[in-house]
Amino acid sequence: MTTTAPATTPAAGPLGDRETDTREKDIMRFRVVSGPDPTTRNDAYLAWQLDRQQADLWPYFRRYDTALTTRATVVSDTGVITEGPNFGGQDYLSLTGHPAILDAAHQALRDFGPLTAGSPAKSAEDLRRHPLSVRDRLVRGGWA
Repeated sequence: MTTTAPATTPAAGPLGDRETDTREKDIMRFRVVSGPDPTTRNDAYLAWQLDRQQADLWPYFRRYDTALTTRATVVSDTGVITEGPNFGGQDYLSLTGHPAILDAAHQALRDFGPLTAGSPAKSAEDLRRHPLSVRDRLVRGGWA
């Protein structure tokens, strides 16, 4: 795995207890909030989250910078680029890049368009006229 830091590294979190909290606390410590002021109830959590982001320990809000394959390049919201195995996708059979899958997706877009307003059954559409019947869809794993 390769990680590249951004040109300007964000400042590290404050020293002392907050730095320890950043590395040792987990999100479950903030599951119960209390206090009379709803605008400040989450201040401790937000400070902890910001410290984790600055320490590059916040795993969320990363975007893919490559196609979704078995290897990926992701960029964090702080600009850190990481390359390595893709454990974040749901393409367990690695079919997203298969030529037959891509051709079928392109054909479906040409035939049906990119949007749907509802299910064919809801719109009283006769599914038998489509090349892929209901039985075929269910045998091959369903609609999705």
